[in-house]
Amino acid sequence: GVAAIDPKLRASLPDHTDPDTSSTLKCNACVAVAYEVHTALTAVNEFRHKAANRFELFEILEGVCGRMADDYGLVVENKTSTTDGKKRVEESVSLDWRSSKVAPTVARGEWITPMLSQRCARIVDKHEKKILKEFTEYDIADF
Repeated sequence: GVAAIDPKLRASLPDHTDPDTSSTLKCNACVAVAYEVHTALTAVNEFRHKAANRFELFEILEGVCGRMADDYGLVVENKTSTTDGKKRVEESVSLDWRSSKVAPTVARGEWITPMLSQRCARIVDKHEKKILKEFTEYDIADF
């Protein structure tokens, strides 16, 4: 599910203004975007059993960031601790981007969703020509 950012969870959000944290978030976002781009483009080619044309691939590529903005967030981790014989569960937000389809709970909203959307758009824009070239030359035997 998608976790609403309540005050307790907000306190555990990573400090995205910290240069090291920001760098890690950007790197992890790049990995997530690369995975989603590859998955989406490979799926269409496998479905058709041949390379899709450039226009079809462009349309798919353009939709990746929107789908990620709707579905991805930072993983919310539950940490259990025992104090004085009482079990306590605390939620904290990690630096890992995941789809809400595979992670039990993801945090979205605040600065999280806009950051991923912006990173995705930058990555796709920067590498679009290379990606389209690679997948228009796709051979089903390559995968």
